Amino acid sequence: MSNFRGDANLSNDTTHIAPISLSEGGETISNDYENAQPPKESLSNFTFPDIQTRSTTSAIEVSGLIDASTLPNNAEIVLVGNTNLFMDVNKTLKCIRGDYALTISGGNILTLNNPEDYAIDVFSVTVSAPLNVISSNVAIAAENGITINNTVNATSTNTCIGTVNGTISINADVTVTTNSSAAILNRGLDNGGDIIINNGVIKATGGNSGIWAYGIAARGSITSQAGTIINATGGTGIYAEEGNIHLAGDVVSIAKGEDGSGVYAQAGEVSLSTISVSSSCVGISAKNGLTLNGDVEINSANTGIGTVNGTLTINGDVTVTTNSSAAILNRGLDNGGDIIINNGVIKATGGNSGIWAYGIAARGSITSQAGTIINATGGTGIYAEEGNIHLAGDVVSIAKGEDGSGVYAQAGEVSLSTISVSSSCVGISAKNGLTLNGDVEINSANTGIGTVNGTLTINGDVTVTTNSSAAILNRGLDNGGDIIINNGVIKATGGNSGIWAYGIAARGSITSQAGTIINATGGTGIYAEEGNIHLAGDVVSIAKGDEGYGVYAEAGEVSLSTISVPSSCVGISAKNGLTLNGDVEINSADTGIGTVNGTLTINGDVTVTTNSSAAILNRGLDNGGDIIINKGVINATGGNSGIWAYGIAARGNLNVKSGKVTAKGGIAGLYTEDGTITITSPLIIASPWEGQISNDGHYIVDENNEVQTRVIIMIPPMSGSVTLSSIPTPGVSLGLSLSGNADLSEISCRWQISENDVTWSDIEGATDKVYVPKESEVGKYIRVRVESAIFSGYLYSPSRQVTKRLCTDVPVAPVLTNINDKVYLSNAKTTQEYIIFNYSKEISSLTENDWNNAVTPDSEVGFFELNSTTNANHTVFTRVKETASAWASESVAESRIYIGTSVYLQDIELNISKTLGFFQEFFNELNCKVGDVIRCDASPVPSDATNWYGISGSNWTVDNHNTGSPYGEFYEDEECTIPISPTTNYETVFLKTLAEKNYLEVRILLYNSAIGYKTRAMQFNVSYDGTFPPIDHLSGCSHTIAAGEKMTNLDVARCPLSASVYGVTTEVTGEGTAPIVRFDFYEKMNIDATNATPGVYTYTPIQNGNPIGTSAFTVTVTDGKYPVEDIDLVQTELTADPGESLELVT
Repeated sequence: MSNFRGDANLSNDTTHIAPISLSEGGETISNDYENAQPPKESLSNFTFPDIQTRSTTSAIEVSGLIDASTLPNNAEIVLVGNTNLFMDVNKTLKCIRGDYALTISGGNILTLNNPEDYAIDVFSVTVSAPLNVISSNVAIAAENGITINNTVNATSTNTCIGTVNGTISINADVTVTTNSSAAILNRGLDNGGDIIINNGVIKATGGNSGIWAYGIAARGSITSQAGTIINATGGTGIYAEEGNIHLAGDVVSIAKGEDGSGVYAQAGEVSLSTISVSSSCVGISAKNGLTLNGDVEINSANTGIGTVNGTLTINGDVTVTTNSSAAILNRGLDNGGDIIINNGVIKATGGNSGIWAYGIAARGSITSQAGTIINATGGTGIYAEEGNIHLAGDVVSIAKGEDGSGVYAQAGEVSLSTISVSSSCVGISAKNGLTLNGDVEINSANTGIGTVNGTLTINGDVTVTTNSSAAILNRGLDNGGDIIINNGVIKATGGNSGIWAYGIAARGSITSQAGTIINATGGTGIYAEEGNIHLAGDVVSIAKGDEGYGVYAEAGEVSLSTISVPSSCVGISAKNGLTLNGDVEINSADTGIGTVNGTLTINGDVTVTTNSSAAILNRGLDNGGDIIINKGVINATGGNSGIWAYGIAARGNLNVKSGKVTAKGGIAGLYTEDGTITITSPLIIASPWEGQISNDGHYIVDENNEVQTRVIIMIPPMSGSVTLSSIPTPGVSLGLSLSGNADLSEISCRWQISENDVTWSDIEGATDKVYVPKESEVGKYIRVRVESAIFSGYLYSPSRQVTKRLCTDVPVAPVLTNINDKVYLSNAKTTQEYIIFNYSKEISSLTENDWNNAVTPDSEVGFFELNSTTNANHTVFTRVKETASAWASESVAESRIYIGTSVYLQDIELNISKTLGFFQEFFNELNCKVGDVIRCDASPVPSDATNWYGISGSNWTVDNHNTGSPYGEFYEDEECTIPISPTTNYETVFLKTLAEKNYLEVRILLYNSAIGYKTRAMQFNVSYDGTFPPIDHLSGCSHTIAAGEKMTNLDVARCPLSASVYGVTTEVTGEGTAPIVRFDFYEKMNIDATNATPGVYTYTPIQNGNPIGTSAFTVTVTDGKYPVEDIDLVQTELTADPGESLELVT
């Protein structure tokens, strides 16, 4: 296990993992940076033909101020002095030439069309009038500067706009197209050489190939102001030979040349704002620094963005895609070399293979600020050759090269915040230290996270998975070598076999703070070659190697808190002492817990099971050798046979000061070779395995090293039962109840989960006597396994399925507003769902099916529109919506709003009825008997009043006498007032008379926001003896109904009209299953033929045990099929056009 110094390292050879040095000769931003760019000749080697001064017989000589109207069409103009051509009319000329200054002014259009030669060939040009040029050679040529103040459109077969010296100044829209050469060119042969774009939309289309194929090219600098728009196309889009390129406006640059660039400053620096580049070779290239201030989008065949020297600074969003080479590169050949990312979302996609295949690469350092987002893809994702990598923003890095890295500082240190890495080789690699401050996720084929020297510090959550090699590694080759874990949940999964198969490995020490969580898996889980291992947080370490360890300090000591180790070989091993301070659980094929020297101290619960060898062992090879148990429940199960088959064995003394110890071994439960066993606490020892005898489980041995032959104690089995305290629901604590011989205070628990109630697995970390189910466990099954330190075996609870909890949250009532005759929510809640009805509806009439149409806002900001109509009352209901862990709330809130033209409510009228068609106005007497139900209907005045929801009042209850019935109840000797309940609205309510009372006055207090408070009163005479008359005849009860249907709210006529049908029953005769007929307290008849069979059934109504006169009626049940008896055709005059057909519908 100590082949740590060998040739194997972070990626088998970490010092040469970078494919090539950025400073090595020849290979540069585009394989040969100095010679790969388009110009094969300097701009100073290019010459325009001499300015034409010859006259022809058709030429017109001019100077001074010339009106265009005085010139003939298609004339050839020769300047004999400085000339101002004033465009008083639109004019077409052939060409203008001469060694003088030309000014074109006025408001009309000048068109030049020379199919033979130059269109303009003068000393200098100022264009202040609209200009259109067509030329078979150069469109606009000048000796000493060109100024464009008005719109120019030019097409030529050679350079469109060019000057030998001076400045090209553009202040207006320019559109120029040439089949070859440059669209806009400033040679700067003797002086000047700059191009300045102050205003306008510039469309410059140059040739695609050749030494002069540029969109825009200058020997000096190229500058544009904010607000300008440049669209440049050519072999190279925009090129400056000796100066800088500073473009503050928007730019689109297309480079079509095989070795062209979108933007190229051969000797200077580049600064850009918003730019889009498509290039057949390099995207953006500079010699001495590059600054990107706006949105940048690059698509190139070679390097996307690169500079030879200086600093590459990014202050905005950048997207770079290249088929090969680096996406973003700073070579730092002579100076500089840093990349600084201050702001933006950076998407850098480089080539997958080759010596320049990087997402982002720099000879110096790479730095990003907090808030930035980087997505880098390449053979290596992010690479620094000589400097550091400090990334404070979010990073995604994908390395696709066979020997690539997600992040690699070849000579410096690395510090990262939040990062996700997918790598075909190494994840994150540094030469001189590595710090992880945020959430880190690594998936790599080779080492996940590693440094050659320095310290590896972790301050956040880290998840590393590698198919081979170490997940987290510090080689400490020349210095350092420690791993420090200050915070976070660490999941490190290394390879299962091989010399580098570790979960976490360091040449120095490995330290974690309290509160950290480590889950390490590998051939060996956690390994320190020369230092100590001190882990104060929770640890799970899985060793899968044939010779692997869960935790192994090859030369130092180990101290652990809570740890669980399954190991194919040794559990926990130390060279110079071992201290266990928390809960420890070991399952190993070889020694469970062992140290070579020093003292093995136990201060917590320890469970060790090994198939062979000793469970707990201190060899004391050079010094020490004692085992001290200060406290805890110790279960040590060693092998059944072999020279190391002990439960607990020490070369020195074994001192059990307190706690409960259970030890099993083929040779002995407890064993010391040279020392003394001292036991001052309860002890259970099983040795040998077979033929056990038992006592009371307590034995004290003082200064005796023959315990293995004198103490043989049997462990009694655990009996009884365990049950769960409640149905498991997310977020609610789940306890247990225990019966039998074990005490609840001394048991340990292991909560388990199953998808199918058959196959069970332990829930990680769930060992308390109380467990809180999670939302992700809804639908799964939970049980608990309990065991005792002084009894053998386990007890399992019956399993229970995790269900959602009932939601007791109260929803926030909707606040409705009218915006343009539509209903909007002004207090939308994303945790609630809403349904709207375009009429007045009561909560009591809501069904679960209604909620199928509910909507949930996707934001709580602003207004949320609900589906509404005009001229209608709207009722909106809301409840807390169902989640993964809870059902929708039973509590429902409502609000109402009227949309449309309002007719204002003036009054409320109450109509009191006991039977159909019989109404008593207010202040009249109403006769009724005890137990009758009285109906009160509220109606608006006027009857077409809108935005009205009924009366506000209680359910007609009196004081505290509400018994929960569906209608209010009035009591004897009480004058009743219905109180106001502002949260409830009624249009129809009921009251029930309970006692005999004459002249019972009932006052009703009503409220509506439109009219305020109204008081109404009525008088009831209530008797037991039928003060209101009995029914002597019923009519209107006979009906025909189809089998399986229902008829409700059927009107009934009775004599006298003041009698009540409520309580009337029936006796039925007929063959088959008759429909059910009922009379309700609404004074209506209902027929239910759901289970009826076809036939004719006769019903005799019964009141007070006697038939009601001659009121028998029939209900005819049909089979539901009604044949057509006749078709009525109504004669109608129809008119049709020729060829038109009409359909007659019957």
